[in-house]
Amino acid sequence: MEPTKIDRPLTKDSILLSMRLHDLLIKLCLMDAPMRGFTAAQNRLLPEVVFADMQEPGTGTIETIPFFPRLFMNSGGRKCAMCGKAKGQLYIPNTNHNARWAEVKALFPGDWSWQIAAFPTSEVLPACTHDFDICRACIRSFISAEMESRGLNAVLDITCPSATCTHKLTWAEFRRLASPDVSARVRVLEPPPPPRGSEAVSPLSGPAPRAG
Repeated sequence: MEPTKIDRPLTKDSILLSMRLHDLLIKLCLMDAPMRGFTAAQNRLLPEVVFADMQEPGTGTIETIPFFPRLFMNSGGRKCAMCGKAKGQLYIPNTNHNARWAEVKALFPGDWSWQIAAFPTSEVLPACTHDFDICRACIRSFISAEMESRGLNAVLDITCPSATCTHKLTWAEFRRLASPDVSARVRVLEPPPPPRGSEAVSPLSGPAPRAG
């Protein structure tokens, strides 16, 4: 296996922050140690790297850290139902794992967990009750294809691409799942936020914020 190449400059602080996060995930048994056994070392030793912008706890400094999702415990290179490619993803089979993941998020808050996710989660698509088996890259391509074939107004009627799902994406979901250029193109169609205290819900706005 060829060693993973990190193609962007990293600071000492970003490397140390990444090490602290990975060490905690290993300690909580959510991630394999890179050299735990010959099979793990041979088959899962840093085969892919993604990057996330993480806030340094205590200082608030934003660091771009390297992250190795294939080391997630039991990730097994989950296959996307659309493209068939295996991608590392956190496996949370029970409430015990949920509690451990909540501990990680409490110590390392922010949007980094979404940035490193290969597949959507219930945090991103709370109205979807099915298994999230289509990867982010394929969902992004699906949205781009819909916009290309149907025009900008398609944003008002884009549903989750899972075959059995009819959920229409909210604006917040669309912004997270679409590519940056598509999000920028449809920004002119996004309705203004509802008046404070209003409970009105636009098809793509999501719930209005609570007053107070």
